[in-house]
Amino acid sequence: MVQCWLLNSMTRNLRAIFLSLSTAKEVWDAVTQTYSIGKDASKLYELRCKALATRQNGTSLSDYYGTLQLIWQEIDVLRPSKMKCSDDVAARTTEISNERLYDFLAGLDHHLDRIRGQVLAEDPLPSVQAAYAQVCSEANRQATMLAGSHVDGSAMTTTLHRPVPRSGHPKPGQKELDTRQCTHCGKKKHTRETCFELVGYPDWWVDKQEKGKEKKKSVANLASQPLPHGSSPHMDQSALRVFPNTTSTSSPYPGSSDKGADWSW
Repeated sequence: MVQCWLLNSMTRNLRAIFLSLSTAKEVWDAVTQTYSIGKDASKLYELRCKALATRQNGTSLSDYYGTLQLIWQEIDVLRPSKMKCSDDVAARTTEISNERLYDFLAGLDHHLDRIRGQVLAEDPLPSVQAAYAQVCSEANRQATMLAGSHVDGSAMTTTLHRPVPRSGHPKPGQKELDTRQCTHCGKKKHTRETCFELVGYPDWWVDKQEKGKEKKKSVANLASQPLPHGSSPHMDQSALRVFPNTTSTSSPYPGSSDKGADWSW
């Protein structure tokens, strides 16, 4: 049964080499002699260099730690302990554990520098298994915080760039903007159908212009009179400020300079 299991675990080409052997022990011994590298120093050197050169490089912690574990297992096979004293075995086990802890911490990504320093500050140093658990906990915490900040940033960006709804209705308390413009005279706040130049000027509009004309005459007369004794130009300027729009351009119907507002009726 064991012999069948050994042969079935081989590829077809290898199975043909050991198929003629009669017992499982013969198969095992033949495979060991053929493929075992024994105490190959070059292989141990290669594995140690590989362990020191292994880096996380953005991969998951489980993948990085699993890669190191495979290397360490191969080293254990090639370098079995021959110590008999229990104290020596414990001391050597601690040394190996510390070496592997250094290998693991040295290859971590830079965002885990803080937890690496915390692990190295412990006395005594934890096992590589305990250190792996601490690093995983810190990595999960960082991932959670990063995800939360990303959501907050996205919400803020959405709020800042949220389009302002356009509506034809003014907001409460806001006066509706009159966008009408006459195609005849070019003035705003009325249309061609209600243009005074076409339909005639109403009486109230003429009266308004006459009042404006009289107002201008009063200001002009006041400005042309000589200043009383003791007065100053500053007093004259104060009087002129009482009657604004005295420099408006003339029109067929003198009055307010805001011609566009005359049509708001």
